[in-house]
Amino acid sequence: MNVYIVGLGLIGASYAAGLRAAGHTIDGFDINADTLQKAKTANLIDTGRLEGMRHAEILILALYPNDIPAFLQTHRHLIPETALITDVAGVKKPLETALHKQGITRGRYVSHHPMAGKAKQGFDAHDGTLFKGANCILIAQDGAESSQLDTLQTVLADLGFGRFITVDAARHDRLIAFTSQLTHALAVALMHADSDPLTPQATGDSFRDLTRIAEINAPMWCELFLANQHALTEEIERFQTVLDRLKQHIQDEDATALTAMFETSTTKRQSFNRLTRKV
Repeated sequence: MNVYIVGLGLIGASYAAGLRAAGHTIDGFDINADTLQKAKTANLIDTGRLEGMRHAEILILALYPNDIPAFLQTHRHLIPETALITDVAGVKKPLETALHKQGITRGRYVSHHPMAGKAKQGFDAHDGTLFKGANCILIAQDGAESSQLDTLQTVLADLGFGRFITVDAARHDRLIAFTSQLTHALAVALMHADSDPLTPQATGDSFRDLTRIAEINAPMWCELFLANQHALTEEIERFQTVLDRLKQHIQDEDATALTAMFETSTTKRQSFNRLTRKV
């Protein structure tokens, strides 16, 4: 298919590389001239011109959520009436609301969220195999036909995604508040809680694993946290409740209660491992 990708950072360029390798025709654009030239030199895109959007069968917007409505409003005259439009944004409901108000998508917009990434950012970190075995969340939106979901899933399967689920935008944002945003908040908090100069010499795999994602794209994650603030603050409060319970068991020297929490977490993690094992 003719695929046009707007935004050639880590995710956009990785899509370009993976879909090009799968035999799709890829063009794209990035506002950064150096990034655009790198993508052309690497043969990930054809022309690098916005006019190339006129030939798109699928338009993939790999932009920050707040930039998507303005881009579509400005360039809607270049988008074919038959093109399927999608995005990779990490928050969906505010975006869905903004696009609905503008009437841009005309019932052919199917959003999705690739559950894969890296601590590194930008074009130079791209990897066409980044999504192999990963989860992908498809967003069921009013006016979108089931055939559009099927088409998008078929193309995304060429990137190697291992499993797909379909939810509405609000459900997506609640899920992501826990599985992605809370985990990033915890990693950031752990790094801020560090006050000992010997910490780097005293860490093992546990600390490194828990803080890997603290090396964060600050502007993007600030935007995501604020866009999903209600769901995220609810998850932070729920986590604090559980952490307070754990703290109380320690203070009470309640070995029985501590052991029960450890055993429950072990059982849940083992079940999680079976359900999320990459295919």
